[in-house]
Amino acid sequence: MSSLKALKDGDTFDTSGVVFLDFWGESCGSCKRIMPLIEMLDDKYEDVSFYGVEDENGSSWFSEYEVQAMPTFLILLEGEIAARLVGTVSKKELMESIDGALG
Repeated sequence: MSSLKALKDGDTFDTSGVVFLDFWGESCGSCKRIMPLIEMLDDKYEDVSFYGVEDENGSSWFSEYEVQAMPTFLILLEGEIAARLVGTVSKKELMESIDGALG
């Protein structure tokens, strides 16, 4: 469903810089509705690494980052959580969180 790089159980990723993690599920209607916005942000922010973590293939990541609801968006700065947004969020909220991490 997503054009984001998929992060699955057992995968690793570079945590340097700013990383955006989108925790989603195929059966999550809100996740599907917001996906075009997330993909647009992926295109807009070339200095941010975007990853999609699907519940069926990335359950270890859900546990590691204590994700309990979908959608959940984490913005990491040098491997540390700089922002956590849960549920239906606006483009403005997402962009402000990303811009805040970018400094």
